[in-house]
Amino acid sequence: MVGFFITYMWEPADISWFIQPWFILVIFIIVSELVTAVMERKYAENPNAYKFTVSQVIFLLIVLFTLYITDFFGLLVI
Repeated sequence: MVGFFITYMWEPADISWFIQPWFILVIFIIVSELVTAVMERKYAENPNAYKFTVSQVIFLLIVLFTLYITDFFGLLVI
C-alpha cells in the first residue's frame, strides 16, 4: 500500500528501484527462506534440514542473477 502511494505521487521516471515490485518480491522470498532455515536449525528433528534450505536460497540467487545478467537469455527486448 505504501509503495502504491509513493509511486502514485512521483513521476514515472523518478520511481526508485527499491520500490519496484520485483525487488520487494525477491527480498521477501530471500528473507522468508532464511528465517525458515533458522527455524529449521533450532527446532527441526533433523538438525541438517537447514542446509537444504540454505542451498535452495543460494540456487535461487544464482538463477536470478544469471537471468538478470543475460536479460533472460535474450528473451527480453527493451
